[in-house]
Amino acid sequence: AALALDPRNHVYIMSGRTKDVLAKTFAGIPAIGLAAEHGFYYRSPNSTDWTNLDEVSDLSWREVALEIMTGYAERTDGSYIEEKSAGLVWHYLDADPEFGNWQAKEMRDHLETVLNMFDVQVVTGHGWLQVRLQNMNKGAMTQKILKELIPDGSAPGFVLCVGDDRTDEDMFTFLARELGRHHSALFTCTVGVKPSNANYYLRTSDEVVDLLGLVSMTAGRQSSSAAAGATTSTSLARPSPRSTTVSDFRELARSGLQ
Repeated sequence: AALALDPRNHVYIMSGRTKDVLAKTFAGIPAIGLAAEHGFYYRSPNSTDWTNLDEVSDLSWREVALEIMTGYAERTDGSYIEEKSAGLVWHYLDADPEFGNWQAKEMRDHLETVLNMFDVQVVTGHGWLQVRLQNMNKGAMTQKILKELIPDGSAPGFVLCVGDDRTDEDMFTFLARELGRHHSALFTCTVGVKPSNANYYLRTSDEVVDLLGLVSMTAGRQSSSAAAGATTSTSLARPSPRSTTVSDFRELARSGLQ
């Protein structure tokens, strides 16, 4: 909350959850921008109005996909289908692991074959399979946010992007492509030790909380120094192309405050 309340920052939370879930969860922090269903809907900070990322004219594929997914759900105990405005998710985390993974692979092949004429994507993650619009993803939402915040296309002074899901790779890829060539401080972090397009990794969600607290504290000290007339400012080094841990961020922050 402290980061979002600082007028120098723009904080967004992107999720695959519906806008109703996000609005309820973060009702007490209106300064945070929200993007639901991977960006299909988004709400700017300090606003209550939801906007579509893009106009959608054809959702006829949902009926076809739902029929296929229902068949798999009926023969996979412990699985269920979550319906969204522009997507369908089959959850099978509570199903038998071996059978669930086998069904997911078969369903993906089936859906990709049947839906190849539509502008949709079949993506999978740990215990879920989703059919979504091709152009509705967290990378496209990130592009939209930067365009609205900096219309002239210049690079922001600092970007921290953290995610633990396969769908977050769209954000990491976009930021590396668009901002990697600039001299801004760009930190993309995946959560968990796994292959990723992010430059860094944090081991657990607790380390994410630790890092956000560190960033908030650093920003607070920076603000206090500025108010006192200090000339020293924080300068976080450009990350090297490797994975690292939260301890490295601490060192970067400390060195910037020397």
